[in-house]
Amino acid sequence: MRTNIVIALDTRYKSKKNLYPVILRISHNGRNTSIKLGYSISENDWDETKRQIKKSHSNAESVARMNNLILKKRLDALNVVTRLEEQGKLTNMP
Repeated sequence: MRTNIVIALDTRYKSKKNLYPVILRISHNGRNTSIKLGYSISENDWDETKRQIKKSHSNAESVARMNNLILKKRLDALNVVTRLEEQGKLTNMP
């Protein structure tokens, strides 16, 4: 599969509160696109190695839930890519 989907912190866009959006970065045939997932966190609360929100996040009681929802969105995107690939539609996409 030439498509890669990664959870990332988009440090290109900082809000006035010094928060960055959590995104799905999708790469296909050398082209990239990003999808915001609806969460914004500080750079200190992001674990780049594990690609998830750290437990130190200010809303600590829901960090596990947020990470599970983010992971579910990545899996949903992977399912769509797999379905397109099985149908032979992914090879035609630029």
